[in-house]
Amino acid sequence: MDKFTKKTLFAILLLGAVLRIWGISFGLPYQFHQDEPIIVNHALAYGTGDLNPHFFIIPPFTSYLLFFIYAAYYLFISLSGGVRGAEGFAISFFRDPTPFYIIGRFFVAFIPSVLNIYLTYKLAKYFFLKRAALYASLVMAVVFLNVLNGHYLYTDNLLVMFVLLSYILMAQLIYKPSIKNYVFSAVFIGLSIATKYNAAILLPCFLAAHLISRNKGFVKSVFDVKLALFALVIGITFIICNPFSILDWNFFLLNITGRIRQGYMGWTHHISYSLFEGMGALTTLLGILGLVWIARNDIKKGVFFVLFPAIFYLHLVYASQPFPRYVLPMIPFLSIG
Repeated sequence: MDKFTKKTLFAILLLGAVLRIWGISFGLPYQFHQDEPIIVNHALAYGTGDLNPHFFIIPPFTSYLLFFIYAAYYLFISLSGGVRGAEGFAISFFRDPTPFYIIGRFFVAFIPSVLNIYLTYKLAKYFFLKRAALYASLVMAVVFLNVLNGHYLYTDNLLVMFVLLSYILMAQLIYKPSIKNYVFSAVFIGLSIATKYNAAILLPCFLAAHLISRNKGFVKSVFDVKLALFALVIGITFIICNPFSILDWNFFLLNITGRIRQGYMGWTHHISYSLFEGMGALTTLLGILGLVWIARNDIKKGVFFVLFPAIFYLHLVYASQPFPRYVLPMIPFLSIG
């Protein structure tokens, strides 16, 4: 990376960081985002010793991660004399939850959101020129929907981070189909699904990368032993991140099959509302045109690149909710487009 690119990318990351850290304490000690307390309350509840979330509509991986962050915070303030014991720690939360929410927003929202700017640059540079990668990272840094959700303690920024990491590894797999790339692709796809179930859309994208890399015909590629290894690793990763999906299988299955709130959103809702108002109409339209150009310019690799945003939007149309943040995993691809 030359000096100009380094300085420009650093400036873009700094701009993105400032926009996200500014106002990170908004609303506190009150909560104006209805889903933030779900993650925080579950993370704190694990401190009682019961690691079963008893709630699987949102995968527990994010709350488990936050639990370990809170455990480190507890050790720090207890050793410094800030609280006495677990009871004092709990009382401090009920007195003023502000530190808990700021810590959670910083580690679960701010850091992944800034990292997503860099990861978009990396993904774009893998397929296109450095200049295009810098443009894409700049769009990621300033897009309203990204900045807004960079302040929210929820699953979305982690999801986008793992999707981008998965796609970077799958792109590497196309050029170098090594065991290492298969294993790491499986790990990050497993982490994506453990963060939000709709990341299972990455599975057909991986299959596309596998077929392109093998170039041995469909039947031989499907019966490749590396696919079995991939399936094993992705299953293990998901179970490690969500152990009670096995230990409390019946309730887990009841939760994830009983999500009746998701439904048909129509073909235009998430474009005209979520993207036009969250990303800008012109930026969205140029992004879509860019993705079409990418697919036409190089059939195999282009189709692989646009497969995720295409399938993901179909998911948003037929099995989604109206909230704008649901389009966040598409924004890196539209930024590159």
